[in-house]
Amino acid sequence: MENRVVEVTVLYVEDDPNAREAASEILKRIVRTVYVAENGKDGLEAFKQHNPDIVITDIKMPVMSGLEMARKIREESINKQIIVITAHSDTDYLLSAIDIAVDQYILKPVQSDRLIAAVRKCAGYVLHERESRKYNDEREKLILELQEANAANEQQLRFTETLLEAIPIAAFYKDTEGRYLGCNNEFAEIIGITPEDIVGKTVFDLWPAEQAHTYHQKDKELLQNPAYQIYEYKVTTHEGQSIDVICHKDVFRDKNGLVRGIIGTFLDITERKQAEEKLLRVSEELKQSNEALEQFARDASHDLQEPLISVAVALKLLQHKYKDARDPEAEDYINQSMSQITHMQTLIKELLDYARMGTRKKKFELIGCSTVLDRALANLKGSIEKNETIVTRDSLPEIMCNRTQMTRLFQNLISNAIKFRGEEPLLIHVSAQRKEKKWVFSVRDNGIGIEPKDIENVFKVFHRSYHQEEQTGTGIGLATCEKVVELHRGRIWVESTPNNGSTFYFTIPDGDD
Repeated sequence: MENRVVEVTVLYVEDDPNAREAASEILKRIVRTVYVAENGKDGLEAFKQHNPDIVITDIKMPVMSGLEMARKIREESINKQIIVITAHSDTDYLLSAIDIAVDQYILKPVQSDRLIAAVRKCAGYVLHERESRKYNDEREKLILELQEANAANEQQLRFTETLLEAIPIAAFYKDTEGRYLGCNNEFAEIIGITPEDIVGKTVFDLWPAEQAHTYHQKDKELLQNPAYQIYEYKVTTHEGQSIDVICHKDVFRDKNGLVRGIIGTFLDITERKQAEEKLLRVSEELKQSNEALEQFARDASHDLQEPLISVAVALKLLQHKYKDARDPEAEDYINQSMSQITHMQTLIKELLDYARMGTRKKKFELIGCSTVLDRALANLKGSIEKNETIVTRDSLPEIMCNRTQMTRLFQNLISNAIKFRGEEPLLIHVSAQRKEKKWVFSVRDNGIGIEPKDIENVFKVFHRSYHQEEQTGTGIGLATCEKVVELHRGRIWVESTPNNGSTFYFTIPDGDD
């Protein structure tokens, strides 16, 4: 995080224009977006408009104080990070800010390193909140109050202990020697003793030796280089159960800025880890299933092609041997049989291609659809010229896709339109429109159209409408189109009226997504 711009947004509210401009310049170097406002009222409007991740505000301002603005923001969102800027003399304001549950405060005059450190720390919380929203809601309060706590102040310690008990996650704090100063019941339940019995003990008194050594080493590293840290641990409970946790640790300091100890929380992520492991297992099983499916398709193709080849050879030999003795009817039978064999071979090949589709990860790249359409039209050049087909297009976008699959998609849709042309010259038009982060493509023709009862089944393998009784084809082309679109995270559908043509639509996510 130290060497790059953090993907968070910040609202900086300050009535002093010079201070506001100086702070804004600093923040622009470390966060993605900075919004500014000159008083609490404008700041509140800016917050509603931009919904920033972090709000930094001076406490005292005209029109509306930063404190009042912070209170209103906190009423709307408990998850936003709020940093207040205050003077040493603003004790009452600071106590009010604590009541509001602000996350950090910076003393005037604002020093750039303190501002950067506070923002980076809050940014860390924001980024992690996106992964674990439940944890962040409670952690913000815990980190704020524990950082404000003074280990030498009994009243603050009691307040901290009360706060620890109020949150539903395991929390603790310890001194620089590694002795526990306090914890909540959630933490104590993991170990199996009361919070009072934990105070004064070290990790070596409470955890198995291997785990204790790991925790101790991480604590040493944190004290040597104080900075907010996130770890993943395996923790053994007093019942012998092993759970996965995310441990968040940071140091807390006294009023002079000296490190006085470590604060931390445990968030149980066992269910999430189990889900991840299950997903990996399912992914591996799917990979193996795909490989088995592809092997089956290859074997089936070979086994089915072999007898067809044998029959075709036999017919050729019969045709050659008895060419002088055959009557026209026998010649017709042989030609029909050869045609059916060729059709069956095509069907087997397309079935194999359909079965293989999606079993291997295909390369996706940013490709212009006009180029893809040109390739599809080149492949269909003979059929297009033979049927005197006119294909027009609008400007087509660049999308993230697999070139081969997208070519097949356009080729199958255009070939389908040619197959079901009407009496009039066939016109096909290809266009695309961008809608809600996706491209909606359309392939429109003026062919014979589709009966309403056939529309819902048109993408099924081997589905044949009454029009297809007199048409050649395998019944796999549109099913392949649907498979290609699904592999590109889109959907496909058709709108058609008998004798008035058809329009096939399909969506592809925007290439920027």
